[in-house]
Parts: sequence; C-alpha cells; structure tokens
Amino acid sequence: MTTLNIFSTNAMRSAMSELITTFEHTSGNTLSIGWSTTNQTLSRIQNGETADMVIATGPGIDELTKQGRIVPGSRVELGSTLIGLGLRAGAPKPDISSVQAFTRALLAAKSITYTTLGQSGMHFEEVIKRLGIADQLQPKFRVIPGGLVGELVVRGEAELGVQMLPEIFAVKGFELAGPFPPELQQVNTFATAILTGTQCADTAKSFIQFLTTPAAVNALKTGGFNTP
Repeated sequence: MTTLNIFSTNAMRSAMSELITTFEHTSGNTLSIGWSTTNQTLSRIQNGETADMVIATGPGIDELTKQGRIVPGSRVELGSTLIGLGLRAGAPKPDISSVQAFTRALLAAKSITYTTLGQSGMHFEEVIKRLGIADQLQPKFRVIPGGLVGELVVRGEAELGVQMLPEIFAVKGFELAGPFPPELQQVNTFATAILTGTQCADTAKSFIQFLTTPAAVNALKTGGFNTP
C-alpha cells in the first residue's frame, strides 16, 4: 500500500470528498491531501515542501512547469469554473445578474469575505477597482489568506463571501447567490500533474487516470466544474 501525498487547490474539496474514498477503497492506496490556494501551494513547493502530485490552476501548473518541477507529459486538464457570490443558507438572495445590480448588492452588504491569496479574491479586488467602489467597500471586508470563506459566513462573521463555485458548494449551510455577471467574470482552469522527485509516480499516474473516469468527471460536474 502506498500513501500518495498531494497538494491540491481548495476548489477541489467538494468534488474530491467522495472520490478519495472510492480511490482508496478500489486501489488499496491512501491519499494524503494538503489543501490550500494555488498561490500558497506554489510557495510551499518553492520553500522546499514536497509531494507526489499537484492539483492547481492551469497558470499554476504552467509556473511549476517553467521551474522544472513537473514530470514532462504528466499534465492532465480537469475542468474550469466560475467565480460567484455566496451567502448563508436561507438568507434573501440579492440580484447580481447585471453589473449595476452586482454593484448595488456589494454596497448594500454589511460585510464581505474573500481570500487574499486565492484567484477569486485577487480577481474580486480588481473588479471592485474597475467599478470604482473599492474604498467604499474596504470597511466591510473580513479577509483571510486562504481557505473556505463560506465557513466565516456560516459562523455569522460575514454576510457575503466571494469564491469559486466549487468552494462555495463545499461548505454546508453556504449557498450560491449567483455567479459574477459575465462582464466581470473570470473563467478559472484546473489541471493536475506529477511532481518531479516523487517515488510514487505509478500511483500518481493511476490516480490521475482515475480522475478522468466517468464517475470522477460526474463528481467534478456536480461540484461546480465544467469538464473537458
């Protein structure tokens, strides 16, 4: 039996919950997953932490490839997703279907949370600058470096949370108000690959193959991804 160490983006948490159990049961191997944002994963690797494989944004995998940390030919595309606005289950959902409505909803919110090191949070910061409301919203922010912002919303520490759809779906009691309007949206791609230096390349390859099976693809779709 092999323990496969994986650095994975938080966006995969919801989809992976059932896939981990299935793979471990059918393969006899164990998955040890370190969850974080892609930027945090890059920092961990650059600071000397090691793993057998990585699941990250497409640009994150590109950066690791440039650094020579990805086994050539091991990259596999997993899917893409959007950024959305979430709130506590049962709370009235604001209209965010247009740029104007989205702006009004943000200005009306009592508090907003997002991740400063997550792709969704960094994109959100750019969006509110474009909308010219960054200074007005600043007092409302309850930011965290990484993790699932829905946990703060469910605990009552923030009214609205910005994150990718799969991360919204990953938190019980946290609901999707809706995706960002098309004019403000960012499509985020995700991929997986084997890291150089691993002693478990065959096991990593088998898990990557597992992630392309119909059952895994269906789990990704249910978790908020558009699959290839």
